Amino acid sequence: YPWGSTASHTDANYGEDKCCGGLASGKDQWVFTSPAGSFPANGFGLHDMHGNVYEWVEDCYQDSYTGLPADGTANTTQGCSNRVGRGGSWRGYPKFVRSANRYGFTPEFRDFDFGFRLARTLL
Repeated sequence: YPWGSTASHTDANYGEDKCCGGLASGKDQWVFTSPAGSFPANGFGLHDMHGNVYEWVEDCYQDSYTGLPADGTANTTQGCSNRVGRGGSWRGYPKFVRSANRYGFTPEFRDFDFGFRLARTLL
């Protein structure tokens, strides 16, 4: 984590230590989703990269990173059946509340702890 080696309700919105329900504790005063920017930004100036909602990303899911693009571009293999959700959510437990945490989900999958991040290219 950018703030240290353990999850912290001061720095992220996540659930109970033993799993799976929302928890309001300390600065994390939301049992469900928190407003964007409720927690300190990381070194890149990005807020809420850990917890709150799983972030849908463009990548096709595969079990390992073997053979994936090394230049930071998305893995957009034709015909992939699962896309990646990253970063944990408000109902996840601490070990999954990290940006490297990822799971594969069908594109049709929907849940109340999933979202996406809007981005734009700065000129």
